[in-house]
Amino acid sequence: MTWFKGLADNSINSWKELCDEYASNFTTRMKKPKTMAALNSIVQEKKETLKEYVEWFTWAGVEVHGAQDNLKCFIFENNLYDDCKFKEELGLRAARDMSDLLTRVQPYINYEEKRLTYDTTKRKQSSKNIDDKRCSENDKTKGQRLRFTDYTLLNLLRETILHECFNKKFK
Repeated sequence: MTWFKGLADNSINSWKELCDEYASNFTTRMKKPKTMAALNSIVQEKKETLKEYVEWFTWAGVEVHGAQDNLKCFIFENNLYDDCKFKEELGLRAARDMSDLLTRVQPYINYEEKRLTYDTTKRKQSSKNIDDKRCSENDKTKGQRLRFTDYTLLNLLRETILHECFNKKFK
């Protein structure tokens, strides 16, 4: 209704002019389909997994109307991170269409997820071993955990905690 009140007095002389004014106001706000340029702007980042890139690309690719599959495949391959193993695969044998590409990428996604899970588990195990080693080096007797003698209760008010910390620091 704001757009209607914003019209100048006596600026509309016919129903067609009102319809045209209405259409010009609201068609600019309509969501327009994505173009190939928008699809080309989707690039796999170094830290982005292959799965994330595929999901983002296919989500945007659905919104591009009238695009040929081979062009989508070209853009997909071109915008993969350079060290991506799947990019090597596509370099050796190009995808026929997006369906072929998505079928062939799945084992690479599965492997990447397995590797990430393994790396995370290995990192956790490694940090646990380091913590265990630190504890055993610092313990007077084997198997005894470190005991903290000085701590602040967490159910105190923030001001009280800050006051205690300030007083301990300058004693």
